[in-house]
Amino acid sequence: YRDYFNKDISGVYRSTPQGKMIECNNSFANMLGYTIEEIKQMHTSKLFTHINERNEFIANIIKNRSLDNIEINLVKKDGEILHCLGNAVGSFNKKNELVQFQGYIFNITEQKRIEIELKESETRFKRLFEDLGDAVYVAKVGEKDKGKILEANSAAVKQTGYSKEELLQMNIIDDLFIQGSGSISNEDWDAKLTEEEIITIIEKKRRKDGSEFWTEVIVTPIEFNGQPASLSINHDITNRIVASEALEESEKKFRDLFEQSGDAFLIIKN
Repeated sequence: YRDYFNKDISGVYRSTPQGKMIECNNSFANMLGYTIEEIKQMHTSKLFTHINERNEFIANIIKNRSLDNIEINLVKKDGEILHCLGNAVGSFNKKNELVQFQGYIFNITEQKRIEIELKESETRFKRLFEDLGDAVYVAKVGEKDKGKILEANSAAVKQTGYSKEELLQMNIIDDLFIQGSGSISNEDWDAKLTEEEIITIIEKKRRKDGSEFWTEVIVTPIEFNGQPASLSINHDITNRIVASEALEESEKKFRDLFEQSGDAFLIIKN
């Protein structure tokens, strides 16, 4: 037991409910920046961010007899807050009074920092996702349920005429994309996504009312809820396509007139 107590990489301790540290191992002391002797000389409330947190900790041990996988914040000697995960088991006398408790703690400060950064990143992503003026979709990739819409923003609702609830029941390939209109084959699409390439394509889609529109799409491979997915930004370019087609038609008519006229035409550069 003594060998385990001293060599355990987690912080092992025994304390009284009155605030005296009976013993702790080197890992516990080093984790908090103290020596074992220093910790034994102080009231354990000094290790908590506030005495009320320590009192609540003791009260929970009395109530539940033991605590498992609890998160607590402890204060290091230099004032840094340490996020910890651990447990505690109480020892009670015949009067059912808490005599002492023991347990261990793990330092999870780095994990908490990453968790906070991930949440902040997710918040920024959601804000950007919704604030983009173009329709944005997150869809499944791979063989199973390929194209199944996992997420869509409000611009996608406006662009297609479907509600968000309807879009989340749809497949972007089967239900929105007009087959044969894309500028890239399905085989090339899959290959590029597998290689984690960013894809830029022009394709035609269909609205809820049956009308069709052209989109310029930028597709990026991402991970969504732990699964591979694609994020596509869909910019409506229907007006641009229509204007381009009208210009081509006008130029064709001019060339036909130019060639078929019996009169001589000269085009002179100014």
